[in-house]
Amino acid sequence: MIARVVLNNKEQNIDRTFDYSVPQNLEETIRIGSEVWVPFGHGNKSVDGIVVELSDKSEFDKLKKITRVISNEPLFSEKTLELCKWVSKQYFCSLYQAIRLVSPPGRKSGVKEKSVRYAALNMDRMRAVEVKEELRSKGATAQC
Repeated sequence: MIARVVLNNKEQNIDRTFDYSVPQNLEETIRIGSEVWVPFGHGNKSVDGIVVELSDKSEFDKLKKITRVISNEPLFSEKTLELCKWVSKQYFCSLYQAIRLVSPPGRKSGVKEKSVRYAALNMDRMRAVEVKEELRSKGATAQC
């Protein structure tokens, strides 16, 4: 399976699709609208992109493989993709920029998922309060 991907490549302002082969382990998850990581250029720099077409054939013989799928849910439907193509032509912006206009908030490139770590202490309440105060004095956040 071949995926045609538009890249988030602001530095070079490239407005075209690139063909990537889809590894067998990703064939079930990749759909039009999937956000993916792909190798790009001679140095194989990892770049995020969005799948805009799926095909069985490519005009190129040697294709790089999609590295991974960023999110399991596609960012948009095929109907929305048609709107993005129209916006791109009508307002002289790249297809990637048009897609970002319709993407859900927080899905912009560079936004990382927030994570919080918790630890449970196996001790009596008095000792837990002492440990909490000790952690706070070192600048950490703690709750009992």
